[in-house]
Amino acid sequence: MLVPGVLVQALLFIVTQLPQTVLAESYPPQHLLKELESRLIEAPACSPRCLSPSAAAISINNNELTLKLSVGAASQIAMPWPVVSPAWQPALLLNGKPSSQMSRSSDGQWLIAVDKGVHTITLKGQVVHDSVAIDFPLEVPNVSLQSVGWQADGLRDNRLLNRRLELSRQQSLQQKSDTLLADPIEPFIRVSRTLTLDREWTIQTRVSRIAPIADAINIRIPLLENEKITSADLSTEKDSVLVSLNKHQASLQWTSLLESAENYTLAHKSDNQLLEQWRINASPRWHIETDGLPSVKRSAQSPNTHLWRPRPGEQLHIHSTNPIPVEGPTITVESVTWRYEPGERSARGEHCDR
Repeated sequence: MLVPGVLVQALLFIVTQLPQTVLAESYPPQHLLKELESRLIEAPACSPRCLSPSAAAISINNNELTLKLSVGAASQIAMPWPVVSPAWQPALLLNGKPSSQMSRSSDGQWLIAVDKGVHTITLKGQVVHDSVAIDFPLEVPNVSLQSVGWQADGLRDNRLLNRRLELSRQQSLQQKSDTLLADPIEPFIRVSRTLTLDREWTIQTRVSRIAPIADAINIRIPLLENEKITSADLSTEKDSVLVSLNKHQASLQWTSLLESAENYTLAHKSDNQLLEQWRINASPRWHIETDGLPSVKRSAQSPNTHLWRPRPGEQLHIHSTNPIPVEGPTITVESVTWRYEPGERSARGEHCDR
């Protein structure tokens, strides 16, 4: 009979004689590897609200642009920073110190690693173009701007209209910089206005993007004379409406009211960024005459609708009258039946009114 010490030595001898390949292939098991992988790629418990930007301070002076973003992180996470176009190469500061904890995602978005807590991220660099667009990947409730020699679009009451701010130099005749980088595409918009003249005069306005195809757009659309918007939550400023289209938004529309008038003028202001289309659909209660601009041929589907495609600076004068009924007895016709029988040499027709 073996004693315990001899038994242990015998077991160790047997184990050491087993093939090493068997031990290597059996551990760790496949299910354990999958569990470890799921733990590594598991999103934090706070997802998708781990980041909470509180404020952004933007300053641009001559050719220097500075973005300062205050953000709170509920967990250690990679935070996307604002995208500036055309291409911009800023210096990155995390809490006032240079940081190299940044990477780029598969879709090209720059990310910076932040720990749990409140942080201040600063981007600072030179711009060489006459226009700059800043896209914020996260909603920022409070945005302040200090600019010298630049005009801003897309900011109202310290809030971004579409997570995008556009800056352009106020000196339009400034000498172009010697650079190979292309300037951003200026927005080009189609504005279709349909006037319906009935008991009330209404305008249906539809704003559609032409260019750029996949980029956010902030632009001012002139309102017509005495136009009062009744639908959509839009901001107006100096007889213009501020329109914002996000990257994947093709169009935006709203409805307005007009006061009926005997004489009314439609005008396409001199703005090469807008392609205007006007339609007038008048009910039988109005007699309409126009001058100043010829209309496009009417379609068979809408014979009562007139279409105009004005160029910048052109006007259309509308003269409307409300026909007055002739005094005297009236008759009401409920229905009309017309029968027509064609023949080889003659035709026969009759009608019956009720």
